[in-house]
Amino acid sequence: MGSVEIAFVREQDARGEVESVFADIRAVMRIGTVNLIWRHLAMDAAVLQAAWAVARPLYVRREALEQAVADTVVRLGRPDLTPWSDDAWADAGLAYDDRRRIAGVIATYNRGNAFNLLALSALLAPAGGKNHDRSEPRDVDALLPPPPSDLPSVPELHELEPGVAELVTRLNGLGLRRPAGGIVATLYKHLALWPGMLNLTWSLLEPLERSHTLVALVEQCAACSADAAGSLAAEVGRWERDDLRERAQASISLFVDSAICRMLPVGLLLRDALNEGGPPP
Repeated sequence: MGSVEIAFVREQDARGEVESVFADIRAVMRIGTVNLIWRHLAMDAAVLQAAWAVARPLYVRREALEQAVADTVVRLGRPDLTPWSDDAWADAGLAYDDRRRIAGVIATYNRGNAFNLLALSALLAPAGGKNHDRSEPRDVDALLPPPPSDLPSVPELHELEPGVAELVTRLNGLGLRRPAGGIVATLYKHLALWPGMLNLTWSLLEPLERSHTLVALVEQCAACSADAAGSLAAEVGRWERDDLRERAQASISLFVDSAICRMLPVGLLLRDALNEGGPPP
């Protein structure tokens, strides 16, 4: 892997206060899994609780965060893609039911990454930033529909066949604008349940990496989210400056810069590529 994978709590291993916060995150965000940033913060339950207590009102009040999420998704330009054909899916060994389940996994991470990116960027931004120019009001659930909750468990790298784990690691190196800091994107590990999907993903992303298109999308995503975060920061409650805050913000900054700004464009590209390839009615 080139570095030690960053520490985190697996959802099935969560206990006590961590388990309670994880359940609340899933319920409030309406997603079936807890994103890696929160599972990393859970290595210290007090840090997780402090960060979630400050961020939670943004997710609960929703209106400002949803508008910022919608604006960012709309503003994030992506290249026109030809959706994967039935033959491409068949060559990858993937059936219609696989495609449906894969679409659910991708939708889960797209929604989680989009909401976390904007909310966590607001936690890093100084309060009182200028309002950014917003697009017309949009229905965020139309842009990022609430995904299914019945997701299969995420396999970890050490549980994968060596060749599959290597492909996950190679994919994780695409689109980097900062060192990954040991973060291995959970989306790739989740998609490793279908190794053929990892091959399709590589065939999509590697040319975009070579043309520098992928990094440009990541940079655009970072700029859009930073623009929105200033005005969202006013919605964040008071966060006392103490050791818990410093530790939480250091991890949040790493994830925003090295992972979430990268994986939101990746997830949207994957959604575009499978958009026309769903199961027949």
